[in-house]
Amino acid sequence: MAKKILISLITIAAVAGGVAALSAFEAHVINVTAHIENALSVPTDPINFGTVFPNEVLYKDLLIKLSDSFLGQNRVDSVSYVIKQKSKPYDPADTEYCANAGDDWQKCVDDCYEKYQEWGPLQACIIGCSIKYPTPRCYPPLCSFLSKMPDGTPPNDVGVEVPHSLGAIAFGHLYGKTDPNVDKEDNWKIDLQVPCFIGQCRQGEMGLLPPEWESKDFGCDLWIEVTGISENPQCIPTNEVCNNDLDDDCDGQVDEGCQELLLFEYYNTGDNDVNSVVDPKWEAQTFTPQISHIIKKVKIKIYRLGFPEIVSVGIRATDAEGKPIGTDLVSGTIDGNTFTTDPSGAWYDIDLGAGTILYSGVKYAIVLGNSASGWARWRVAVPSNYEGGTSLTSLDSGNTWVFCTDGGGYDTLFEEWGI
Repeated sequence: MAKKILISLITIAAVAGGVAALSAFEAHVINVTAHIENALSVPTDPINFGTVFPNEVLYKDLLIKLSDSFLGQNRVDSVSYVIKQKSKPYDPADTEYCANAGDDWQKCVDDCYEKYQEWGPLQACIIGCSIKYPTPRCYPPLCSFLSKMPDGTPPNDVGVEVPHSLGAIAFGHLYGKTDPNVDKEDNWKIDLQVPCFIGQCRQGEMGLLPPEWESKDFGCDLWIEVTGISENPQCIPTNEVCNNDLDDDCDGQVDEGCQELLLFEYYNTGDNDVNSVVDPKWEAQTFTPQISHIIKKVKIKIYRLGFPEIVSVGIRATDAEGKPIGTDLVSGTIDGNTFTTDPSGAWYDIDLGAGTILYSGVKYAIVLGNSASGWARWRVAVPSNYEGGTSLTSLDSGNTWVFCTDGGGYDTLFEEWGI
């Protein structure tokens, strides 16, 4: 019996060896590749408040956008992210040490905050922590005095107000092309509310900084981290909408059957100044079509100061003097809070829906207005060089107009597109 078992084992081994020898003559290679891009576009330039003083309140913008590569993909639609804050190191080699806080000053104060949940009883903790942990490797902390407040357009982000603990996190969410309320960028407001030193504050005010830190540089690192990416939901067919760059009817084609928009009148170079739109101050640019056509959209080069909210863009007839007259022949709106804050401006499209016919040789006006306190600043060229029109200003929300004549006249930069 023992002899039979031994023979069987040897036979099995021989068969297995034969299979292995045969399979070595055949191989299949599967090439696996991926092109990796960032989902967000985030400026990494330092946010520098410079020299500040107790009780000052200062503001900086932080613009977080969906990257061009993300918007160029139809498979993905939205990005969730967080804004974390961490202690700033003097030496980059200590980044991990300061980011993790360890047993240094900020972690000590945070523990007190968790215990008391209010700043009043923390003065003793602040002094005690500064003696125990003088943070020789990290900057005195600025994080707790920085708010991160969202733009609220749309209201799908959660900010952090001051004062707060180091572990406080702001939450953001950006949508791509499929959501009806497209949210491609968030303009966060970074708000520094400068605290005072213990024993050196106004009467009734609570000091939050050890007095021995006077004249020191304070610092904070903001970390923007992506926490999730969602794919496009299943396409729901609707009627194709022309010139919106979307596949509305879910057939894999964009704007099929639509007549391509053409550029007609324009003045789009040479800007060296601005005209400001802030209610009741409105601005207009007249133009004269050389070819009769239906105007479908207007492009303007513009930026903002503050939050101008909804900016209206209308096309009006002009009177014998060349001034805007009557009501809008056609109009559209754009959210002025989405304008760049870069003073050089950027180009934005304003859809005019079904449009209206413009006749060759007849002068018309592009009129911009808003009803908010923020400034929409339309880029202009001085002196005027566009032969088909010029820039005008209204100080009563578009009821009466005067020509902009300083410096030889103005031309606001514009393009008008149609079919």
